[in-house]
Amino acid sequence: MKRLIASVFLCVMVILTANISADLCKRKSPDRNDEPSTLSRLRVVGNAIVDDDCTPQVLRGVSVIDPYYMKVVYEDGPKEERFRILAQRWKAKIIRVPVHPDFWSNTYLKHYVDSIVEWGNKYGMYIFIGYHAHGNAITGEVEKPDWRNEWPWRGNPYNPDKRLAISALKKMVTRYKDKPWVIYGTFNEPSYITWNRWRPVAEKLVDVIHAVDPRALVTVSGVDWGYDLSGVLSNPVNRDNVVYETHPYPGKGESWKSVVRTLSGKYPVFIGEWGFPERTHGTTKNYGKPLVNFASELGLGWTAWIWHFDWSPEMLISRYSYKPTEFGSLVFRSLRKVLVTSPNGGQKWKTGKRYAIRWNKGNVGTYVKIQLFKKGKHYRWITKKTRNDGKHAWRVPSSITTSAAYKIKITSTKNKKLTDSSDKNFTITK
Repeated sequence: MKRLIASVFLCVMVILTANISADLCKRKSPDRNDEPSTLSRLRVVGNAIVDDDCTPQVLRGVSVIDPYYMKVVYEDGPKEERFRILAQRWKAKIIRVPVHPDFWSNTYLKHYVDSIVEWGNKYGMYIFIGYHAHGNAITGEVEKPDWRNEWPWRGNPYNPDKRLAISALKKMVTRYKDKPWVIYGTFNEPSYITWNRWRPVAEKLVDVIHAVDPRALVTVSGVDWGYDLSGVLSNPVNRDNVVYETHPYPGKGESWKSVVRTLSGKYPVFIGEWGFPERTHGTTKNYGKPLVNFASELGLGWTAWIWHFDWSPEMLISRYSYKPTEFGSLVFRSLRKVLVTSPNGGQKWKTGKRYAIRWNKGNVGTYVKIQLFKKGKHYRWITKKTRNDGKHAWRVPSSITTSAAYKIKITSTKNKKLTDSSDKNFTITK
């Protein structure tokens, strides 16, 4: 987003679809050099983000504001309580941390980011560190907001200088390379540049990260301030472990949806920023809910911008309360829903074999029920009551007929409105 209104907290979240065949994805043992974590290192397989067990991961969350701004403006810095609330109350699975070039220094990570990274591991949330540059990394052209010289800004909030980006990204990945729950954003919003000119720059930035850690999961944003990924369709980034990122704010139109619908069939796509200001531009009805539903339909991950009371579009009403705005309420409700992650489309399961049905638990109660649907209709019960712990082992009965039109549906036992189904069909064979 081009305009940040004074204060620090970003909302992050992420969702991705899964279309993986067994021959493409092989289980990986955790790297013994990695620090212990309940969170698996993530990688790209086909058009999905998967964990070590090849289970597709749907990541949704919020962005917080730049942690430097938190510290110097509000004089309290990042607080553990806020990240605990995001994990336990808001049910965020990923937190985006924007790092503005204007604030960057060699000690930035130590003073402002290290604690957030550790809280991510403690509370089971992936930390998405986004280098928050805008503009043209070749010519240096960048927007010049009116507030760019207001304290604590230093005149160039989104400095697109490529050498600075390379230096910062190298330090980030060097510091966190053994922390499998950290994800990297290369350059937040490329602008004043075409995709064909931007792609080689993006590949260079990916190479900088992968030279230090080839395992790192990296995002590459579209042009037009992160909005436009249409160039990828004919000229994709030629690198592994890359997720394409889009920022479809209201006022940009709806063309992004057709592009993403096509693109997500082949590559993982992540909605890195989205949101709507109070009383202007988009609304819950004409923008927020349709976007959330579109992401659910395609199995896309997202991080909402921004979990704060002052930066815009704000999700919180005041500094001293976690009460959400209209936009924040939509994000809050969306994060707390149950969410099927496997099988979520494209899997091939065989009768007689045991598989794990997986879901994000949300906040839907102690127990859930699981149904098997075929061609959009109830086919049989898998279980009428199981603990809402995110995983249920199921041996596929031999009596089930071969079909490529199956879906799983998981529903709260206390509220039938709290439910989710596989985004796409999966196959059961003999």
